[in-house]
Amino acid sequence: MTVAVSLTIISVRTINQELEIFAMTPNHVPHFGTHLPMFILDVLRHDVIEQLSSIVKMLNNDGCIGWRNYWPHDFTEDEVAPVLRTLVEEGYVQALRENETSDEVVPISFAELNLERDQEVLWFSLTEKGRQLWNKWEPPEGYP
Repeated sequence: MTVAVSLTIISVRTINQELEIFAMTPNHVPHFGTHLPMFILDVLRHDVIEQLSSIVKMLNNDGCIGWRNYWPHDFTEDEVAPVLRTLVEEGYVQALRENETSDEVVPISFAELNLERDQEVLWFSLTEKGRQLWNKWEPPEGYP
């Protein structure tokens, strides 16, 4: 049990370190140890807003909008959620919550973001900062 917790912390730290490097070099797109943050930004650019479950489904699409062929297994919510959270924290993605009194979604801050508790009412959209980052990205070799 302790080992699993340690491994989870290491993987989140690695993603955070990669994003910090990325944030420190705004005119350069570094090579992530994983392309997952950029894959997430890529699938978000296709729609105005998406829920976590939809993001995972799009990532697993083996057609032209998905990235399944570039990942060793099907993407899971457990591996996408911490990266999505970091993208929100860094300002590349905006988190939104369904409004309880209307049919609208409203932006929420990173401090308000709780994917475990609110997953069914949370939505995500690409910010202008995220779109600029995506525009600088070179997809993996072999991408059409």
